[in-house]
Amino acid sequence: MTRRLVFLVILFTVSVNADPVLHKFEYWGKITPLEKLAFYWGWTNGFLVARGPRAVELANCLSDLSPDQSIAIIDKQYKEHPEKWSNPIGQQMLEALTTKGGACEGKNPLDSP
Repeated sequence: MTRRLVFLVILFTVSVNADPVLHKFEYWGKITPLEKLAFYWGWTNGFLVARGPRAVELANCLSDLSPDQSIAIIDKQYKEHPEKWSNPIGQQMLEALTTKGGACEGKNPLDSP
């Protein structure tokens, strides 16, 4: 189990620049809670670092949430929007965490300033 988790983290880390078609949101529903935690950590570290200063506001907001809360928010997005399962997983994680009415609303670093 630990080897699989380490592999998942490494795979996600090295694939940050990969074609997002390889990582569909559908994958979220196929992994264990522990793998979701590893995937979330890898995504936040990779995504937020890659975005630089524009991601500070989102990083600060996410630091106010526990990883379990963030994963629950992503789980909710997954369960309520099966039509988005074919979309890139990172895009849907970001959408879930910055959704209107959510704790990090308006903090999407990809939105125009």
